[in-house]
Amino acid sequence: MYILGFLLLSVVNGNSQTINYPPPGELVDIGGYKLHLMVEGKNRSGPTIVFFHGAGDIALIWNLVLPKVGEFAKAVAIDQAGEGWSDHGYGMALNQQVYDSHEALRKGGYDPPYVIVGHSLGGIIANLFAIEYKDEVNGVVLVDATHPDVVLKIYNKETKILEWKKMRLTADESIPQIKTEILTESGETSSYQIKKDFGDKLNKFSERDQKLFNWIYNERPYTYIKGQEDTYEAEIFDEMYKNPKNYYLGETPLIVITGGEKS
Repeated sequence: MYILGFLLLSVVNGNSQTINYPPPGELVDIGGYKLHLMVEGKNRSGPTIVFFHGAGDIALIWNLVLPKVGEFAKAVAIDQAGEGWSDHGYGMALNQQVYDSHEALRKGGYDPPYVIVGHSLGGIIANLFAIEYKDEVNGVVLVDATHPDVVLKIYNKETKILEWKKMRLTADESIPQIKTEILTESGETSSYQIKKDFGDKLNKFSERDQKLFNWIYNERPYTYIKGQEDTYEAEIFDEMYKNPKNYYLGETPLIVITGGEKS
């Protein structure tokens, strides 16, 4: 798993994550653990617009978009496992995140058809979701989405430095099977303190949301379940790259949005 722009300050052990700020959205139990959903336009008819955040982000990052989409459709942003206010569940493997997200939508009462929106690594999750549940997806929007052949700065455990490398070439494990049974016992939790300098990136968010971002990233320790912190993104990227036809969206409408310099 890669986390960009974070400064790791210390590593500590702990058994639970103290919640000082209540979740701004809904907590949906999907089988012994809960995912946090931020929702706008809950009673709107038509498709459900589902938003997936990127690596190291949380559902709150969509809170400038959700209210606007909620004016004409149901809009749901999901905190992935262990992020934001979501429980750790069975871990962060991307294929598990796809299953968990679908379960949260289903059990939360957010029915298909879905239009899936994914940013950065969330674009990979959006692609996987659209393939796995193709009969329920009416469209996909990729926002500066990660490509399976992406080149990233990756920490080399031997040299102890960050090196530019194709993420998929670091694959060295098997993609785990998705776990669908009810979770009855969580593993040992560890945590570390992170710091994130937002600069002026939060200026358009409300004062309340700015406080939530600061709490999540700069006050509350980041926690994970030992042995479940891997997203297996390298392995999944490699699988997608080598077998691209298995991940083509076919006739599913697709919009790709990329950032660029303003003219």
